[in-house]
Amino acid sequence: DAQRKARVQQFCKTLNEGYKRHKWSDDACGDVEWKADYVSKDGHPLLYAVFGSGDDTTLLLSAVHPDEITPVPMGFRVARHLKQNPALLQPGMRVIVAPLVNPDGFLKRKPVRVNANGIDLNRNFFTLDWYGKAKQLWLTLREKDPRHFPGAFPNSEVETIFQIALIDEFRPDKILSVHAPLGFLDYDGPGDQRRQMTPTEMRAKRLVTSISEKSQNYK
Repeated sequence: DAQRKARVQQFCKTLNEGYKRHKWSDDACGDVEWKADYVSKDGHPLLYAVFGSGDDTTLLLSAVHPDEITPVPMGFRVARHLKQNPALLQPGMRVIVAPLVNPDGFLKRKPVRVNANGIDLNRNFFTLDWYGKAKQLWLTLREKDPRHFPGAFPNSEVETIFQIALIDEFRPDKILSVHAPLGFLDYDGPGDQRRQMTPTEMRAKRLVTSISEKSQNYK
């Protein structure tokens, strides 16, 4: 545990150096009680923090693609805001924040979309159609663009395993993945390609619409 804490502290210092390159003045990690069960290929801890307790659980994943730069400070600011304002969470509510899913991509001299192995983490998850579509779409639709390479096989990357582990451990009711630069309304949940949605799918779609409206379709 002591070694893990020391690694996190050192990583937070490294993050703040990275912040300076983007002229961000805030302290990335703040006084949040960070956890880190996994380490990236470049040796950076994959941070997450837990706020509140209960069964109503939301998982926030940020900066999967760190060349989409604004989600990086946003993820850390959300965590610090929840730390400083615990009353925001009503009894029974829990929020897990993973503010920088892809630290290796962010800490390059110029941030990149992929991780240290050159994998697009968003396309590395073992979905039911991965073997049927992921590689084929990369070869055809993406014309072998290295920025969208899904990997040689699914779930090959530690950052993918990290996200899956959070889902398995905390069983979130809602997962929000923060990207940029498009608007907030981007529902990619079950049933998004069907006209007839189940009641649960409709609830999810209404939640995204509500967030979009309250944030004035924040970009």
